[in-house]
Amino acid sequence: MKKLACIFLSTLVVSTAIAADAYICVPDHVTGFKFEGGEWKPSIFNTDNKKYIIRRSKESDLHGTAYPWIWGELGDERPVGICKETFSKIGVMNCLGLGTDLQISSKTLRFQETNTYGYVFDGFNDGDIPDSSNTPFIMIGKCSEI
Repeated sequence: MKKLACIFLSTLVVSTAIAADAYICVPDHVTGFKFEGGEWKPSIFNTDNKKYIIRRSKESDLHGTAYPWIWGELGDERPVGICKETFSKIGVMNCLGLGTDLQISSKTLRFQETNTYGYVFDGFNDGDIPDSSNTPFIMIGKCSEI
């Protein structure tokens, strides 16, 4: 009987370690820098109404299933970034976007996004976009399996 109970419990533990097909992620805090009054200043950004989805890719996505996971804003079909590999043995997945890195843990259900684009660049198209349009930041939050 003990052996049967151990097999059942180990199956339960293994099944909960397998990643879900999608996660809804809500930021708790975003801090960074913004260009204001001709200089860069520390800033706390508003996280109201921001939600992100990190999900397995599908054939109808921009890159099909070339990348196992994609992430973007909830309600917007355009991906912010792609994840070249799935979750590691320790339950962390790293994803990339334009100047943006995202990490998510399937164990803690926490995510972290860093946007390093903006400060060292003067915008796209030979400076057509003002400095204030790209603000470096770090965002942290929690996710839920869906």
